Amino acid sequence: MEKNQPDLGSETAAGQADAITAPEVAPDETMHDETVQDGSVQVVPLQIKKNVFVEMVATRCGQRKNDVKPIVEATLAALGAALADGHELQIPPFGKVKVIKVRENERAHVLSLRLAVQK
Repeated sequence: MEKNQPDLGSETAAGQADAITAPEVAPDETMHDETVQDGSVQVVPLQIKKNVFVEMVATRCGQRKNDVKPIVEATLAALGAALADGHELQIPPFGKVKVIKVRENERAHVLSLRLAVQK
């Protein structure tokens, strides 16, 4: 794997995708330190922005970013619409997503979600 390229997991023999890890980025206000089990500290992103997510998907699929961007955007829009309508989603290997609470503010519908991911 090339330097500074995200580790995007792989398909296992059982067909389940390994975890996707975010690409390494320079520490900034979207980062925080997290202590891992061996006692070391690593910088972990709090957010993965859409452009980075599109790059992660493109790399995992072996396609160009421009080719996968409309597909990723359509998928995210469909997921958002389904959740906003109160649907429960079961999407392996992502997991099961359920809307727990909905509230409104002046800028948006705020959804509280529960995500259950298979071990």
